[in-house]
Amino acid sequence: MTRYHDIRAYWESQAKVSPIAAMPATISPAAVAVEKLTGSDEWDRYLTWIQPLLDEANALCRQSQEDVMVALTDETMRKILNTYWYYRGVADAYQKAQAIPKELMAHAGPQH
Repeated sequence: MTRYHDIRAYWESQAKVSPIAAMPATISPAAVAVEKLTGSDEWDRYLTWIQPLLDEANALCRQSQEDVMVALTDETMRKILNTYWYYRGVADAYQKAQAIPKELMAHAGPQH
């Protein structure tokens, strides 16, 4: 097998892992920073469900940063760095998802 096939097989295996599937099956609501709260029960509930997903993605990023320091081979280091960047992207997406309620409320016109 060529190096191309090794890399392709690795990425195909990674594509099958969704961020939701990789996280704990029992996600419970979590406390949200006050500045993110909207005052709307529905949006604030949404934020409490996103928060543990964001916390877990950030924890996995931190763990990857620690793991890369003790990686014994280049291949292991590359896999750890890929994991880090994957979860960094997941965390960034959750942070953007948390910003949506306030943005929508700020740009919404008066409700009739």
